[in-house]
Amino acid sequence: DSEGHDISEQEYLDLEARAHERAIVLLDPSEQKIAYVDGYAGDEAVENLQKLAELARRHPTKHFIAAGGNPTYVNGPVRPDIRQARRQLEDQGLWPTNLTMVDFKGYDSGFEGPAAYGSDIYMQGVDLDSLGFSQASSYATAIICELGRQLVNKGADTSKKLAVKLAEVCEKKDYGNLLDIKQAQRMLNELPRKN
Repeated sequence: DSEGHDISEQEYLDLEARAHERAIVLLDPSEQKIAYVDGYAGDEAVENLQKLAELARRHPTKHFIAAGGNPTYVNGPVRPDIRQARRQLEDQGLWPTNLTMVDFKGYDSGFEGPAAYGSDIYMQGVDLDSLGFSQASSYATAIICELGRQLVNKGADTSKKLAVKLAEVCEKKDYGNLLDIKQAQRMLNELPRKN
């Protein structure tokens, strides 16, 4: 977890069991075809977000930071959109407060703007570039996780406190909160380390 504790054996077994719930489909390798399947596309969005939300709800003392999806290019650029699925879960009271979805605002992948819709925090593509990363939600998520870890070490030791601190280093946009990486660095430099 965010404090460096190991998960319990039961938590591990539960995660392992869930990983094997879906049937494995073997494809004929002679087809030499690549299938681009987005975990948040179409009918999969609600089901996959439900599983992620359920995991976060089962562990209310932990804060989960997850990638919000990347664009695919099967028939032109298509951006994942979890807004409707997320709204459905929120309306049912199933969206946890200890889950932060992360994505990036790109400029060089066939579009300019958010790479996906419905995430809480977005990183600038130029910031990912400057840190030596490709523009991808998984890289943005890793950076936000590290920022979160450092904020926890500096006193944001509950999910609510962490969410507040993360919001303080973001600029509100119509699609979500855009991380100001310089403001985040200033905050980390100014906050004392918790004892």
